[in-house]
Parts: sequence; C-alpha cells; structure tokens
Amino acid sequence: MTTDVDRTWIAEQVRAIDIHDFKAWHELEQKVHGVAFVAMEVDGSTFDVEKDGAFRGRVNLLLDAPYTGLSGQELKYSLVVPAGIDGSIDGKNVHVTNVRMQF
Repeated sequence: MTTDVDRTWIAEQVRAIDIHDFKAWHELEQKVHGVAFVAMEVDGSTFDVEKDGAFRGRVNLLLDAPYTGLSGQELKYSLVVPAGIDGSIDGKNVHVTNVRMQF
C-alpha cells in the first residue's frame, strides 16, 4: 500500500546521489571499460512508496564510453542504462540503499 508523498522531492534527492558509491556502478565499469557517468534522468512518477517509507523506482543513467573509430581516432558513444532504485524516507531524509542494473 502506498502513501501520499511528494515523489518529485524523492526524485530530486535520488538525482543527487553519487552513483559511483554503489556496487552496480563498479560492476558496470568491469563490463564497459572507460565508461563515464554523464547524468541521471529521474521521473518521480516511477516511485512506489510504502507506508513505512520504503520506496522503489526507476532511473535512466546517461553514460559515455570510448571506442576507436574507423579512422583510428578515439571517440565516445552514448549509452542509456535503465536502473532500479531502492531506498527509504526517514523524516526529511532520503536514503538510497541499492541501485540495480541489468546488462
């Protein structure tokens, strides 16, 4: 059962996390060498919030990764990786406890 909370506020707090702090990011770095975080798209309407403050939602991670072009020049390509976000709300604090990516 969900509770009535400001999902836009949750999205703003989630957008401010440092993705580099999560295990899923390190796993992605192992699979995509040289990957760089660019931005995070977050839509508050994707967050389902339980009465106890636990929530789940979805974000898109916008990333760059290097590759060698046909000319031999080092270039970058863009990736969009969907990710699940788990966390909780404690008063006026949002805590993200897990980032889930499948790749």
